[in-house]
Amino acid sequence: MIVVLFSPMQGKIKIRRTSVRNALITRKAHFLGREYVQKTISDSGGNFYFTPLKKFRLFQKTDVVQVNQEMTIEYRNVIYLAWRTVKVNTHCGGEISVQRRSIRQPIVLECDLSEGINRKTFFNFPFRKKLVFGLGRVVK
Repeated sequence: MIVVLFSPMQGKIKIRRTSVRNALITRKAHFLGREYVQKTISDSGGNFYFTPLKKFRLFQKTDVVQVNQEMTIEYRNVIYLAWRTVKVNTHCGGEISVQRRSIRQPIVLECDLSEGINRKTFFNFPFRKKLVFGLGRVVK
């Protein structure tokens, strides 16, 4: 069975209305005692993109899938939490919906570093019991 640890993701980083260039974006997935890491740098428009991260794993019907995900943005020596959730399925897009299964359909985020983390940074998605926490706002 293929487990999608991270779905494809793209986004834009800004401070208020200004694009953030050269921010270091790091995604981490913790799965079965191992840590998987992807890193990228935002371009001059504040844009970034991550490819999906997949692993092959043999499962039994009783096995529970749990992938702890975290994404941070480092800019001017400050680290911002952009995304944190627990994914409990194996399919692409399963972080935000049980209906998103296309590897070509990335999760799209907007991250405004001028916003603080508060109650509004928790997101509930249809068909999900878990929450996504962080500065990243899911656009689509």
